[in-house]
Amino acid sequence: MCSVIVYGSYDFFGTLPPQILSASSDRIYRTESLNEATLRIQKVPPDVIVIQAGFSGREELCRWLKNNPDLLWIHVIILEDRPELLALSAQQMTVAELAAKEQGADAYIFWHYLTEEVGSTSKEEDTKQLLIEEFNRGVSKTEYTRSLFTIAYTDRLTKLDNRAALERDLPEQIKIARRCDGTPLSVIMLELDRFKQVNDNYGHPVGDRVLQQLSCRLRSHLESDGMTIYRYGGDEFIIIASNRTCEATLDVARHLRSKIGEELFLVDRADDVLTVKLTLSIGVTCLHPEDDPQGESLLKRADEYMYEVKKAGGNNVVGCSGCSYHEKARAIAIFER
Repeated sequence: MCSVIVYGSYDFFGTLPPQILSASSDRIYRTESLNEATLRIQKVPPDVIVIQAGFSGREELCRWLKNNPDLLWIHVIILEDRPELLALSAQQMTVAELAAKEQGADAYIFWHYLTEEVGSTSKEEDTKQLLIEEFNRGVSKTEYTRSLFTIAYTDRLTKLDNRAALERDLPEQIKIARRCDGTPLSVIMLELDRFKQVNDNYGHPVGDRVLQQLSCRLRSHLESDGMTIYRYGGDEFIIIASNRTCEATLDVARHLRSKIGEELFLVDRADDVLTVKLTLSIGVTCLHPEDDPQGESLLKRADEYMYEVKKAGGNNVVGCSGCSYHEKARAIAIFER
């Protein structure tokens, strides 16, 4: 089922063909507010956006979409309903269409329905059919682009988000936290202890199965809490904990270390089932005022905390304590062996 945002008046919404409304079902959303539209597009990007050309804020919305490279895959259809433009000559209409596409539209269709009759039933049906065909083309294009995005931002082995996805998401999460002053943002960096020995002793296929099982366990423990998990590389994983303080995230990390350490990894082989016991080294930190907007210093600090654990023998958590967005973190070790 495709998703659609319609930016325009209630009357404009009522002129859209039923084929479009039914194709979107309960995933069609109409808004007359520019701010509401941009927030919704960022939160749940639609497949298609249908824009009423004569509606206030249309140019601002198109400009905003064009200036957001991560949203350029959304198919934008502008329906021209302004009376002064509907009377243009064919040559002038071509110029208007080029201008609309320069602003960011994928399609520009003259839409008479709010001003006058189209002129004949056949012309009316032709115009609506043109919109339906353009809508379907947009949905197909978006589905294809989404599939490419999924491939580009998904780790093939674990099916988790990959490092490229982290580099895309972390700056946005930092921007949100700083825009909403005081909203905490924390990250967890974790690595399996002595994982290299698994690959050396049993081979990389066994190591791959261990990483897949670990990924499933991370999902089961964390995704229900709204955390996002990324495979950072090798046996390193990053977890973004939005709207969580260091203290709360440390609790999560301690729980995770305990649970993973208690569960054996079981790998089926030709003649037996191999049991592997592994522990975690975990670093936890939160966003500081001096951190860069890309999150490089944030990740570096989490990596340093995790390395402290590795140097001490692993199976532990090191992180921030007693800090908030306005307080610099203090590194402490939490020993729970």
